[in-house]
Amino acid sequence: MRPVCRSLRLDGIVSRSQYLLSGFSLFFLKYLLDALVVRRFFGRLWLPWDYINIRWREIDWRNHRTAAFSCVMFALALPFIWCGVVLTLKRLRSAALPLVLVWLFFIPYLNLLLFAFLSIAPEKVAAAAIPPGIPFIRSRRKTWSNVFLIVLACVALVAFSVKYLENYGWGLFVGIPFFVGFIPALFNDEGTFLSSFMYSLVIHGCIAVVLLAIAFEGIFCLVMAAPLTLTASAFGVLVGRSLRRIHQFRSEQSMPLFCAGVLIAPIFLLAEKHFTAPPPDLLVTSSVDINAPPEIVWNQVVCFSEIPPPRELIFRSGIAYPIRAEIRGTGRGAIRHCLFSTGPFVEPIDIWQQPELLHFSVISNPPPMRELSPYKIDPPHLHGFLISHAGQFKLTRTATGKTHLEGTTWYVHNLYPESYWRFWSDYIIHKIHLRVLDHIKAEAEGVSQNSFAPGPR
Repeated sequence: MRPVCRSLRLDGIVSRSQYLLSGFSLFFLKYLLDALVVRRFFGRLWLPWDYINIRWREIDWRNHRTAAFSCVMFALALPFIWCGVVLTLKRLRSAALPLVLVWLFFIPYLNLLLFAFLSIAPEKVAAAAIPPGIPFIRSRRKTWSNVFLIVLACVALVAFSVKYLENYGWGLFVGIPFFVGFIPALFNDEGTFLSSFMYSLVIHGCIAVVLLAIAFEGIFCLVMAAPLTLTASAFGVLVGRSLRRIHQFRSEQSMPLFCAGVLIAPIFLLAEKHFTAPPPDLLVTSSVDINAPPEIVWNQVVCFSEIPPPRELIFRSGIAYPIRAEIRGTGRGAIRHCLFSTGPFVEPIDIWQQPELLHFSVISNPPPMRELSPYKIDPPHLHGFLISHAGQFKLTRTATGKTHLEGTTWYVHNLYPESYWRFWSDYIIHKIHLRVLDHIKAEAEGVSQNSFAPGPR
């Protein structure tokens, strides 16, 4: 048993013949296991080239059978992934090649080329020349290589969650940032909270730069997520320091935990995508008092003129803002178009109670924002961050003949933790309401004053 355990450790080397034989043996064993499980539990034939035909992005996670099949296949692959990483690290070491090349193991097609190359690359390092253990960080000269490894792993996990699963949840905004704080706290020999947290800040900054550079995200969304992700990282630092202090954890032991975290994280991302409940319905109501009767205000509510360009920073940074409203027809069934900076909302009228209540559904939503980015990007959250499905204007006549105007929006968003992102979505919708309500107030009061102004004598 001990030789087997020793062979799965990250230290040591393997020859090219051992690497080639082990690779083919592991693939043959994995194929037999996968074929048996797929045949027994899913009733289908599994062929070797089916590994290449899997398209994670096209998997329908709402289909329970398909989701279960994908999760089972990934779980079966985990021990073989670990063995492959261990063997590849040992072979890179024996060939005196940079260990960072191990990340090619996770890239389709390139991993086949890496396997072929390492199977023939000459051996340049003897086993006696390898010191025992693999410190994750042995000196400050290796700090940046470790930062690079963590950034690369986190960007890969973000890409898996965003591009393939199209999921913006706890794993993305809490799990990965916790990992960013936890690992530096383990490998930081200084052991202080501040120094470990500074490591995590550097890693967060590098991840943000990479996501901007490869057109994954824009500046504004990264800024909105920062309070949540940095808090999760700080908690990760606390947990990592506690583990290091209580269990006398050594920096040499952090590499296995790092690799295990990278391998296990996709399982949690897959599970969250499959088991997350549908987003709840939310609503935001804003109001304004207008020095004009409801009959005058009503005309401005149904169809308001063009609003001057915004001065608010939130709208100038990319959040969509209303420009004007047009309507075709009158009464129930009329179609209202509220033009925003990113496109029109199409709003069929459901309730027309002039001059008291205008209620409408929303059948078409434009993107909620334009991302601040050097590129023209279209991340999935632009089509799911804010989805409005109904709205209304309620006009109440006050005792003095003025109007109390309320605007309400019913919406959903697909970001988790829901309570954190609701703070942002409620704030954005409230600012949109106020932009419209203040414009209606100014227009209606102007019309009211002109109506009661004395004429020429």
